[in-house]
Amino acid sequence: MSHKVKVKVKPYRLWLAVMVPAVIIGGFFEPLLGLVVPVVMLAALATAFSGGGRRFCGNYCPRGSFLDGWVARLPSFGLKMPDVKVARWVVAALLMGFMVWRISLNPTDIKHLGNVFWTMCLLTTAMALVLAALYRQRAWCMICPVGSFSTLAKTTKFEIPVPEGCKKCNLCSKACPIGLHPAKGIHGSSECLQCGACTSVCPVLKKKAA
Repeated sequence: MSHKVKVKVKPYRLWLAVMVPAVIIGGFFEPLLGLVVPVVMLAALATAFSGGGRRFCGNYCPRGSFLDGWVARLPSFGLKMPDVKVARWVVAALLMGFMVWRISLNPTDIKHLGNVFWTMCLLTTAMALVLAALYRQRAWCMICPVGSFSTLAKTTKFEIPVPEGCKKCNLCSKACPIGLHPAKGIHGSSECLQCGACTSVCPVLKKKAA
């Protein structure tokens, strides 16, 4: 099992986290709850393509909050994150193709649409939990279709410089929920979730802020 660095999750994200089990459980009884899913998807893409990069993913995504707030407390095998440059687009094509096919079966029925998105939420959350158990809590975010499309925005690139006096303790890399390495500096990354986990555990930055 991997050693984890405890990262405090902001209280509002714990409330966002409740949306995931609420939609999954409630969707069994009311399919319209599934319509929350496309709203979240569009909000994430709108943020990315309006200059915010993956800030939505790191701060406002209900599933991301669920993974950081709840799933991160569970043990994982901590395997090394694989290269997903090709796999992420294969996953995106398969999931988006499945979603479009399901929608096409009855595109004018609002309850059917809700059920389609509820099914997508259930399926992708199950995938996210498996990946969290194998790698780290937000491994799913590296192949999430919405996150992948967000990286295509020209304005997604984000910088995190190595602070002066860095002790190379690698706490920031251990804290990163998707396995980036802030200790080496993040230069023009379109993957960074801008969640602040790395800077929140940095002893150098804590000392400067004290």
